[in-house]
Parts: sequence; C-alpha cells; structure tokens
Amino acid sequence: MKNPFSEKFRGVFLHCKTPRKSYSLHHLYLTSMKKQLLLPFLAAFLLSNCSSEKTIEDYGVHYQKHHDLESLQEVVNRVELNADTSYVSSILGEPIDMGFDYRYLVDSVSERNCSFGAVFHINDEGKIDDKWIDEICE
Repeated sequence: MKNPFSEKFRGVFLHCKTPRKSYSLHHLYLTSMKKQLLLPFLAAFLLSNCSSEKTIEDYGVHYQKHHDLESLQEVVNRVELNADTSYVSSILGEPIDMGFDYRYLVDSVSERNCSFGAVFHINDEGKIDDKWIDEICE
C-alpha cells in the first residue's frame, strides 16, 4: 500500500506541546499504520491466554491454599468414580484418612456447627466408588 503522505507532505512538520520534538505527517502515518496492524495480533494473543479453562489440578492447588468450597466442589465434580486414592491425594493433598473414606474440609461450618467438606468413599480395591460434599457431623 502506497503511503499518500510520503511525497506530498514529506517536508511538513507538526509541532507538539514539547518544543523539542517535531513529527512529520509521514512519520505519524507510519506510526498509525503500525498500530492498526499490531492491534489485531495483540487482541488475539490476549483472548487466547485469557480464555483457557482451569484444570482439576488448578482447582486442587487453589483448594490447598484457601480451603474454599468452590474449588473443592470443582474437584469433586471432576474426579471420576473408580479413580485411585493416590490421584485424589495428589490433587487435594493429604486427606483425613478414615480407612474407608478420605475427607477434605473447608474453612467453614454448617448451621448445626458441623464441619463441612468432601467425602470420597473407598471400596475394597482402594478406588473411589462414591463422592459428595455435605456436612460431616460425628
């Protein structure tokens, strides 16, 4: 694309507020074109990085730092039945191991002043055969 300012306005200068700098219309046109070409690439880069979906590992790391219900719920939803207990531990950290289930608590209690958290029931083969989030009153 031919620059319409290249020959016609090559000697014309605009004076900016700072007296030490002057810019030709030719320079301003080229700068404007660079911005127009760069903008779509920048937008695509930002959108591709911002729209990535969180993984189960991301939620596990967040739960381990904050012991929050939202992250724990996401992990419970994503752990598949028949998963190995070592997989659950690798995501959520060390559980409260009752022998027949793993428990993970959040930093809040229920209305009945009971602990609240996730339970992963373990079958005889050491696999998760049931999972839920609820009050844990015992």
